[in-house]
Amino acid sequence: MNMTQNKKNILLYLVFLMIGVIIGFHLATQKLTKEMFAQLKQNQITNSDQFNINHRGYKISNEIELFIKSLNQIVVDVREFGLGFIYVQTIGEGCASCHAKWIYIFNKKNKKLFETTSDDNFFGFSTDDTFSIIEPVRKENEPLCCPTEYKTRVFKSDGKTFFEIK
Repeated sequence: MNMTQNKKNILLYLVFLMIGVIIGFHLATQKLTKEMFAQLKQNQITNSDQFNINHRGYKISNEIELFIKSLNQIVVDVREFGLGFIYVQTIGEGCASCHAKWIYIFNKKNKKLFETTSDDNFFGFSTDDTFSIIEPVRKENEPLCCPTEYKTRVFKSDGKTFFEIK
């Protein structure tokens, strides 16, 4: 009988252990989901707050806001990189597909150092005086939604502007 009672205790222990693991996993998943949702909501950009953007902890200045607004563009990405450079990516206001993007680099004094255009790009890497963007290679008969190849464009600063490294 002692042996049977030990088996029951072990079985009961395993059942409670499994319940604890399931509850713990559920709580961890719920917390992660709520944190992820809060982060997505915090980073969401709407037309009403486009000129009060605080993205990745960096708020663009009023001068940059006015410059972007004068171009009828909407800010979709802002980040500080390197030695105080400010990367600002925009799309055209009222854009339907928004494949075309404009990229501006400013210094901390809000002076525009560089601008270029891109197609469906995203920010790649950066160092003290370089940054990169990654963009699709458009192939014939390939839908815009689903590129199969990407290229990296790297830009370097000479202290006054940026130029593309070939």
